[in-house]
Amino acid sequence: MNFYDLNKIRIKIAEDEIDIKENDFLYELYDLDNFDSLFDELDILINKIEYHQFEFTLIWYVGFFNIIKYEDIGNLPNISKLKSYNYLKGGLIKYFRGHFHLTNYTMEIKPYRNYYSFIEHYVLRPFQYRAITKLLNWIYIYDKKFFFELHYFDKSNFHFLRLFKLHEIKNFELEEKYIDFNCEDELKNYILFNYIITEYIHSVDKNLPKDIKTKIESDFKLIEKIEVNILIKIILDYIRFDETKKIPCYFLETIEENEETFFTIFESLEIYNINELNSLVNPLKEIHINQDRLFQQMITKLEKLLTEEIITIDNYEWEHFLNIIPEKYVLMINGLLRKTIGDLTFISELDREIRSKRYFSEKNKEKKLKELIDIAKNIN
Repeated sequence: MNFYDLNKIRIKIAEDEIDIKENDFLYELYDLDNFDSLFDELDILINKIEYHQFEFTLIWYVGFFNIIKYEDIGNLPNISKLKSYNYLKGGLIKYFRGHFHLTNYTMEIKPYRNYYSFIEHYVLRPFQYRAITKLLNWIYIYDKKFFFELHYFDKSNFHFLRLFKLHEIKNFELEEKYIDFNCEDELKNYILFNYIITEYIHSVDKNLPKDIKTKIESDFKLIEKIEVNILIKIILDYIRFDETKKIPCYFLETIEENEETFFTIFESLEIYNINELNSLVNPLKEIHINQDRLFQQMITKLEKLLTEEIITIDNYEWEHFLNIIPEKYVLMINGLLRKTIGDLTFISELDREIRSKRYFSEKNKEKKLKELIDIAKNIN
């Protein structure tokens, strides 16, 4: 293989997004019958390249893993012993940090609202980026330390999310010594939490072998090492996620033991619908924190929902909410509803004539508020 061949591979990787569709030409460039000779040739080629040695070494390996099968990875030599490994690491670091792009289209995870819900619903394609996945499997066997460091370098969080959601790394296990619990990337903390809690919740009611159950319980304890102010925010997002069915006692104990931190975070937590409030009420009203302060903050969040131009509160969910909060706060909410109606300013006949759009918007809002009041009246 010469530099011309390597540049051809680079172009095909960019065009086909890592996994080259028509890759027959690669079999002519890589001698798969003699790995020792193949890697020696790579060392010679790297020495001939005058610039971008890290990048072209990575390109060589991505081309190589386009034609290597998963079952053949175990037959490859110890990657950490190869002379080209340091160049490969340099190329991977630049790629994961976003300083070098293999493809014309760069994947990037851009979360919104509830990060936990975002991670749960984010769709990844299992058979995408197979060449990179096979390369990472090889690295994981011989150099776990760099494997984890590399994923923490991932600026896009795309590969970090794939690692913990797709289970593409054979025999993958969390190891405390490789986890960066001081990571400032909020999304990475959410992804790690999601992986741990998903494994834990799925194991609770299953009759798993003792060693597997012990490992899952051990992994769960790693959650305790996440910085508490970050952890409480993640816990709140986990609780208000609409598909959450089980809440470990440790999560509620963490809130109890860090009450002031909890209230600081809860005060700034943006609530998007009544369902989220419903999800939060039951677990939080059972723990030993200042309940009056809790429900005062909830009413403040409810007030924001009521002041939106269009009130999207479902009547059934509204009734459920009123039934699970203490009665004295139902009375306060009644007063809030009436005040909100009183604050409507464009509902006169004159408004109908001169600013009809605003008039009909506020009349619809008034109608909805009266529906909510009628439901609240019937709460015992």
